[in-house]
Amino acid sequence: PVGAIGIGIGNLISDTFSPNFHLELAAMRYVFGSMGNALMSFLSYIMWHTIFLKPHENPFAVNVKNITRYIFIQLVVTVVTSFYLTLMTYHSSFDSMWNFTFMIMINNWDVNILIGLPVLLMLMSTNYHFYRPDPRQFLKLSGKVFNVILAALVIAAAYVISLAPQDFNEIVMERRILALSFFIYLLRPIPKTIQVKNLLSQPIYYRIAKGFCIFMVCMTVILSGHSFLSMSGGDYSSGEIWMEFYENTFLILHFTIIIQLVLIWYIEKNIVRPLTRITETAGRFIRSDPEKDKIEFEVVNSGDEIELLSKTLHKMLDSIYKYIEDLRITLSESARTNTQLEIAANIQASLLPSPQIVNEKFDKIRVDALMQPALMVGGDFYDFNAMDDDHIFMVCSDISDKGISASLFMTMTYTLIHHKLSSRKELSLTDVFCQTNNQLCENNESEMFATAVGAIYEISTGKLTYINAGHTSPLIVHKDGSSEFLKKRSGAMLGSMEDIPYKKFETTLTSGDIFVLYSDGVSEALNENEEFFMEERLAESVSKSVLSNDTSNIASSIYDDLKKFVGNHYQSDDITIVVLVVK
Repeated sequence: PVGAIGIGIGNLISDTFSPNFHLELAAMRYVFGSMGNALMSFLSYIMWHTIFLKPHENPFAVNVKNITRYIFIQLVVTVVTSFYLTLMTYHSSFDSMWNFTFMIMINNWDVNILIGLPVLLMLMSTNYHFYRPDPRQFLKLSGKVFNVILAALVIAAAYVISLAPQDFNEIVMERRILALSFFIYLLRPIPKTIQVKNLLSQPIYYRIAKGFCIFMVCMTVILSGHSFLSMSGGDYSSGEIWMEFYENTFLILHFTIIIQLVLIWYIEKNIVRPLTRITETAGRFIRSDPEKDKIEFEVVNSGDEIELLSKTLHKMLDSIYKYIEDLRITLSESARTNTQLEIAANIQASLLPSPQIVNEKFDKIRVDALMQPALMVGGDFYDFNAMDDDHIFMVCSDISDKGISASLFMTMTYTLIHHKLSSRKELSLTDVFCQTNNQLCENNESEMFATAVGAIYEISTGKLTYINAGHTSPLIVHKDGSSEFLKKRSGAMLGSMEDIPYKKFETTLTSGDIFVLYSDGVSEALNENEEFFMEERLAESVSKSVLSNDTSNIASSIYDDLKKFVGNHYQSDDITIVVLVVK
């Protein structure tokens, strides 16, 4: 609207400073001519937002429909404006009002297409924010009523212009009233338009349209200039010469416009629309839930590279859905596996004895233990129990692997050692290890083995008998905080070779001593600097508890120190700790 007023004012100023300015004509020709130019501009604006637009349609999309719509609107605007200007500013140098009207019509039409169409296309291709009119309803009338009013005004103006010149000049007041009536259409209601947002700065059909617009302007200027210079007579004030010039320009302009529209239509039909369908399908897939909704991809049968692209995307989409289905099956199987692993972990944990069994029976000793697997199920185990009123046994073992297979081998090893030490008191510790080793070697196709330390403590004498089958060295920390590791080896790992003899060793524990069995998951735990926890840090951790007279939870205290040392580094092996405290 502001632009339309500016065009009217600019036209009035240019007429005022024209060399042919006549003051007596200012009130009629110049003022009403400026009003006609404002009418032409504002009428274009009104029709652009009302003609052939569907609800929520973008009026600024670059396509054949909007280009054709622009041309049609300029045709209507040119007819209306030419009638208006003829009614108000008829020039007597023309033989008839029809010739004058037709010359104005071609003039406005050529300029609006030659200049307006390239400018509009260039603005559409940028992120230019077009003016969005506020919806208004004037007099509660629909747009169809205003279309009827406009058609009636055009018909009435055409009838008046068809009169003879003498009759036409006699109805000056009627002409002015009819001319001013064209402004009634400017009250037409404008619907709400959508916010313009160009996703592409240089769409394919815009680049073709821009090229043809440049070609159209150049050809029109060159050929019409040549036509203007070659016009006969040299009387440039003659209406006939100007009619010839505008007719030649009209023919040249529309020849290029027709070629342009045909080419853009072809590109839009065979390239833009198929690519848009592919893009819309991809957008629906992005917005959908692939696990619930399956988007059907439409293959474009164009016989060219676009068809190849659509077939490729169709296969890709099918592959994605197949991958999702396979992933769903895998996750379902994984969930079932995790459930089974949780059950196995619970069964494994139930095998390990509670310290309360021993601690409630004996007053002079206290047992503490924990086992933290690296995976859901582990390959370590510990065991302890009372053999009689004066003896208890302790075992700590580490299987050569982790996970399910290690858990099964651990269960078998635990069962063999526990059964022999608990039920058959006539067996010595050496016999228990020898028989367990031979039984583990039977049908051991997986070639797994177990390291283990077994110990029997006699409470009345403090004698400790132990066997170390390839396991980490047991630790003794005395009440003064000093420590020693029992480094002697009794024999090879359990299950590695049949009929291996195992030696037993003896030592003595006194009041205040702490005996610790542990797996290599403790001594070989790594931190973020790739440093091992080592046996020395284990001894320091236990000594610290002894010196602070806090020996109630030795196993937990060791584990806490171990976690602080490891930090955020992942746990690579099972951690098992068994502690015997002599009171």
